[in-house]
Amino acid sequence: MTNPKIWMLSTAVLILVFGSLLAADFGGITGRYLERGETDETARVDLFAMSMCSFCVEIEPVLGDVLDHLDDNVRFRLFFVAEEDGEGGFTSLHGQNELEEDARQLCIFEHYPGIIFNYQECMLLDGKWKDPGDNWKGCAENLGMEPSVIEDCWTGEEAPVLLSENVKKAKYMKIRESPVILINQRRYTGERTAEALKSWICDEFGNPPEECSLDLGEGGLTGMIIGTPAKGTCPLEN
Repeated sequence: MTNPKIWMLSTAVLILVFGSLLAADFGGITGRYLERGETDETARVDLFAMSMCSFCVEIEPVLGDVLDHLDDNVRFRLFFVAEEDGEGGFTSLHGQNELEEDARQLCIFEHYPGIIFNYQECMLLDGKWKDPGDNWKGCAENLGMEPSVIEDCWTGEEAPVLLSENVKKAKYMKIRESPVILINQRRYTGERTAEALKSWICDEFGNPPEECSLDLGEGGLTGMIIGTPAKGTCPLEN
């Protein structure tokens, strides 16, 4: 007869091993943050987005203003809310145009990470995001990017790999709507203004940087241009 103590020990070992395998599966997704490490002076901010969701498009430049203001005190990552279809492709709420723009933005984040929010703001102005077409090229050129670098990425083999890895994060976190902002892995539920976002992030610091003491006003510079973003989300299932 099997010793009950040995059976319980074996079961515990199997659970630990299985848990380690699960963690390893998502190490490539979450490890980017853990490698850098968090201190009392830094905070993690994750944005889960859909590139053609109006609620998301409006909040992105406001978030960008806040992160520019807080500078090195924030570790940011952009994730998209879409799904792999099991046949080597993807599905998204707003269709193929959105998937292409998701891929472009991932390529921009990969090759020109410091410009992603400037690009999103450019696409917001005059409603260019509603029909990206060739509008993205003008924004890229105006911001000093080389459009061919982005086009080679999103039309080639690089973008599907980036997108496949990227969308796993939302699935793992069970996030199925956009925009969702996580600050140190807690969902942001405050007002969609620069000052509210800044205050929420600054509350996470054990030792707030001096930038936290500056009042960004109700909407910040971007808010004065585009107004206060509307509340609401775009669900993955329409």
